Amino acid sequence: MAATLQARIGDTVKLVPKPGAKPRPYKVSGVGLITAPDQVFQPLNPAVGPAPAQPPENAAIMELGTFKRTLARDLPPVTASSALSNSQPGAQKGVQWEVQAQLDPVPLEAGSPSAALKLADQTRLRVERSVPGRVQFVDNLSDSLNTAAGDSLYAQTLYIMLAVPGALIALGVDYLAALGASGRERRELALLRARGARRRDLITLAVVESAAIGALAGLVGAAVGLAAVQLLVAGGAHLTTGRVIVTALASVALGIVGSAAARLGATASVIRRSVAEGRRSAVRDRPPVWQRYYLDLVALALSGLVYWLTVRTGFSAVINPDSNPTLSLSVYMFLGPALLWIGATLLLVRLRGRALTWVAARGARTDRGSQTAFLLASAGRRGAAINRGLVVVGLLLAFGVSLAVFSATYDQQAQVDAQLTLGADVTVAAPPGTTAKANLPAKVAAVPGVTATSALDHS
Repeated sequence: MAATLQARIGDTVKLVPKPGAKPRPYKVSGVGLITAPDQVFQPLNPAVGPAPAQPPENAAIMELGTFKRTLARDLPPVTASSALSNSQPGAQKGVQWEVQAQLDPVPLEAGSPSAALKLADQTRLRVERSVPGRVQFVDNLSDSLNTAAGDSLYAQTLYIMLAVPGALIALGVDYLAALGASGRERRELALLRARGARRRDLITLAVVESAAIGALAGLVGAAVGLAAVQLLVAGGAHLTTGRVIVTALASVALGIVGSAAARLGATASVIRRSVAEGRRSAVRDRPPVWQRYYLDLVALALSGLVYWLTVRTGFSAVINPDSNPTLSLSVYMFLGPALLWIGATLLLVRLRGRALTWVAARGARTDRGSQTAFLLASAGRRGAAINRGLVVVGLLLAFGVSLAVFSATYDQQAQVDAQLTLGADVTVAAPPGTTAKANLPAKVAAVPGVTATSALDHS
């Protein structure tokens, strides 16, 4: 009424409950701003659920006791049939009693959007059981949480597709760094054995060093990761004391496990061999397990099988209650690209190692005694180490290119979706008459980052 009737504090507004009735005067004691009219005045037909509303032009807010004493008794009640025939608030000629309930946001924010949706559904079911068959519920919170849960699932999918390959590459780099110092550690452990160290002493030394290095690396990694998220991610990392402690403990545990695996592996190789073999600078190791059992070819075969099954079964289109088709994808589809990456990488390692050995042997036979033959022979004996470095560099470049392409495609598609659904990247809603009166398009256009604006009148 303040916008349409120009009512101010201290004015008197008269309401007529029904035709022919005496007007009831009410003194304006304040002006209320309804910030969410779509939720307050939404249709209340549970059969169709929440839907966009058309808020009335005039709305009066008064105390419940005043309304029941002065106005409600002269208004006929809205029956169930009339309420369902026209569920738009304000369209019925009578009293329609509503209770607007708001849940405590603290429990909802404690977990994931899926957990919040489950908690909201449980709360609604408890209320329904307390008054069975006597009230009608319209839940607009579940719709928002359902959308948030879908976005959360999409974020988890992006994590699987982007973060997991990056983490695997980081582990690969860490593994290569450990292999680079494995020869020196093997010779040092062999020297300790020659000086009288027992197997128990070597294992204890490996465990203590792993715990110290893993704890330090885990704490540093957790601090750097949390700081990067806090600075780079919009909204920050939402750090709490419990979250910091859990992240630090998980990072320390992962660091200790990784360090122990590398140290105990080197200790085990020294224990199995003699002291003389352990002190050699160059040792020809056996082929790794994946080369002996052809796990690279197995991974490629499984990737082809997943792709064939996906093409054969096709995709299943699901129609949601709003008649919007969505695409249902199986989680096993992610195994295809993952197995293809792993198999192709291992096969490249196998072929490049054999190619380097063949070139070294061929050069040594054709040009004996020269410096080139010596370098080729040396490279042939260290083909595995050279090959690992080249493969990791190639994977880093491939992952960087893949991430850049995905980021550019995602940003472009997000802009297209926003323009198709909203008409623009960002929409600004204003009360009637404010756009032209306050020259709102010019003010929005002056905001840094805004390239163009368009005014739209819905009247």
